[in-house]
This record gives sequence, structure tokens and C-alpha cells, in this order.
Amino acid sequence: MTAKSFLVYWNNSPSPYMVERFNVLADRGAFEFEAWFNDRIEPGRSWDVDESTWRLNFRYLPTTRIGKRGLHWP
Repeated sequence: MTAKSFLVYWNNSPSPYMVERFNVLADRGAFEFEAWFNDRIEPGRSWDVDESTWRLNFRYLPTTRIGKRGLHWP
């Protein structure tokens, strides 16, 4: 039995067009796929984030603050 490849996509925040593409990848099941995001939404974004429509594995990464800077850790 051959193990499936595992792919992680890491981005600052989810957007509707990305989630649509990620859902297609998840539906195909050709490889294990997970999306990592730094934040749920960024200031100034005009869309809502509705994780209930997502068919992909995802996570929001924890943030550590050092001074004014935020570092995200997978």
C-alpha cells in the first residue's frame, strides 16, 4: 500500500476564491491536503469567512507577540 503525499498551503488569511479551489482539492482525495492560516480575517477585507462550507482540513496558527511583532508558529 502506497502512502498518500501530504501538502500544506500556508497563507495569511482565507479568501473565498482560495477556499473554492481547496474544496476541489479535498474532494479529489489524490493526496492529503491541509491549509494553514495566520489569521481568520484581515482588516479591510470585504468578505465573510464561513468555515461550515469548507470541505478541507485547516487550522489557524497560534501567534506569539514579541514587542509589536506577531510571529505565527506551525
